Amino acid sequence: MPYHIRSTDEFVEAWTSWHVNFSAHSTNTKEDDQYRKELRDGIQHLAAGVGLNATYTCQEWPRNRDVENLLLYNPRISSEDFGNRQCLRFEKRTAAKLQPCPQLPDAYVRYEVSKQIVPFKGDTLAECAPVACQKIDLQDPGRLWKVLKGANWHTSERGSNGAELKVDLVVWAPEKVNLVGRIKTILDGFLSSLHHRSESDHDLEDVVERLVMKYRWQDRQEVRRLLIQNEYAVLGKCHTPKCHIRSKPGSLMWSPDDHRLSHCQVVYETSPDWRIEGRLFL
Repeated sequence: MPYHIRSTDEFVEAWTSWHVNFSAHSTNTKEDDQYRKELRDGIQHLAAGVGLNATYTCQEWPRNRDVENLLLYNPRISSEDFGNRQCLRFEKRTAAKLQPCPQLPDAYVRYEVSKQIVPFKGDTLAECAPVACQKIDLQDPGRLWKVLKGANWHTSERGSNGAELKVDLVVWAPEKVNLVGRIKTILDGFLSSLHHRSESDHDLEDVVERLVMKYRWQDRQEVRRLLIQNEYAVLGKCHTPKCHIRSKPGSLMWSPDDHRLSHCQVVYETSPDWRIEGRLFL
């Protein structure tokens, strides 16, 4: 598959004729692996800066493709590539032409050094006050979901109506948090906490049982209550989590509506304790 990569110490950009898949996908080729390697090499050689900004642009957004997967997970951008940075910011865009390489029409990606942290602007749908957590909660979407379900939320009466979403997150920690290695877990937990299940879901009791078994949570009724709690669930009903591997009792898949995510920024701040706060907006 043809591609073209250009890099300096301030940015890395690439044009491709395809959307790169997960690295273990059966359709991967040697060209895909070479693309990942060259992209990562360029990112590793970026100059120091407070953050890393990443943008994915295409003429028409591929159906049910998550921007964080296309920019970070599928190319295998790692903690080593992210380095000693405080902020990770990524977004998706559409454009009629991907200049200056229109012969590679499917995608244009750009990673660049950020010198300062600039919050997104927009109409807030939901915002939670800083809530205490533990290091382990940032390593598992289920644990973070439970933490955030118990947070103090402020929500808008305005609905999202299927619109694209933006997220701002801040993580306080007593030790350095490498955001690239945590972003998928944090996003899945955060967005899932803004969904709810329904008592009529045929698999609800199975999901409750799997959560209780996996995390050894003692109060089964509390877990069930959190799943169907809809007071602050501005993203509406969604089957998250759901059973993943049927033969494994604790197997769950966290699959919120992150395909609607167009912008995300997560910032690490030094603190004597672990906390997280987040804002969802249009």
